[in-house]
Amino acid sequence: MLDVATGTGVIALAALEKYPNSTIHAVDFSDRMLTEAASKPGASAIRWQHADANDLPFGDEFFDAVTHGYLLRNVDDVERVLAEQYRVLKRGGRVVILETCPPQGLLRYPVTLGVRVLIPLLGQVVARDRESYAYLQKSTLGFMTPEEVVAILRRVGFASIAWKKKFFGTHMIISAEKQ
Repeated sequence: MLDVATGTGVIALAALEKYPNSTIHAVDFSDRMLTEAASKPGASAIRWQHADANDLPFGDEFFDAVTHGYLLRNVDDVERVLAEQYRVLKRGGRVVILETCPPQGLLRYPVTLGVRVLIPLLGQVVARDRESYAYLQKSTLGFMTPEEVVAILRRVGFASIAWKKKFFGTHMIISAEKQ
């Protein structure tokens, strides 16, 4: 399995716990994040590596599964990043994506207000870092809808695509298969 933009390694470590006999590679662009992730309990069983999501350092059809959380909202070319994941995924393999999405429906206005006002305020009070939390607001409310991500997945070749929204419609989980 490959976890792209692993950050603190939460997804990679959870996958290792669920599938203890698997080989898990976790990559990130930030060496600082990799150092933090590699210091966690159980992390020595994971292969941590610096890598750019636009140009993964693995051969074609190398992995059975690819995961990533909150990667797409932070890249310039979503289609290129997903095509690169398609390339390294074996036929029949799955990609699973956790990402933010703009809220819709009845909860759209209260959730939008909370994301615009409460999250930056909490960032200021708790972390003394309003700017980082203001970025979360912009990337959540301004990112693609699940339908837009699904359309890109189809364009790069993925099939059997499914998605669901979570956390009051502000997050999406999308899975797809390489045919």
